[in-house]
Amino acid sequence: MPRVKPNLSPVTFPVHSLEDVDAALAQIAARKRQIDLINLGTAEHIDEIKTRAAAETEPIRLEIAALELAIGRFAEASKAELFNKKKSVQLQFGIVGFRASSKLKTLRKWTFERVLATLRDTGMRDYIRVKEEVDKEKLKGLAPETLAGIGCAVVQEDVFYYELPEQPEPETQPSTL
Repeated sequence: MPRVKPNLSPVTFPVHSLEDVDAALAQIAARKRQIDLINLGTAEHIDEIKTRAAAETEPIRLEIAALELAIGRFAEASKAELFNKKKSVQLQFGIVGFRASSKLKTLRKWTFERVLATLRDTGMRDYIRVKEEVDKEKLKGLAPETLAGIGCAVVQEDVFYYELPEQPEPETQPSTL
């Protein structure tokens, strides 16, 4: 299991010895197993509900898709007469029409990976998206003066943690503190 950094606000369980700590860790492990079982049951229940909903709505989705296809085919077939002067027609339950749209496609035998490589090779980096974020790990290596100049400081602190084994098998039932 991963290390956990607990909130060390006012203590509600008395822990005065390593035996108490070990008992508390056993109790935490038992409670976490209970949570995992509850979450597993919940996830299974949610999956069942989603599966039922998908099965119930599938015929409706298929009907909607068929209606959309029929409307689209009618609009294409009647484009010259219905959309001669206008791009859309207002109806009682909605609007149908055509809208100009442009889509970027690759040329034959090209992929966007190849386009990306070509943009890099030709120095057209303005056309490549790059997500920028602060590299905190790299910043930790800078001198304190440099960090202060950019509004940062490295602060070291001892942070308490505990770690539970993957499959704890306590020999006895954990005592309640």
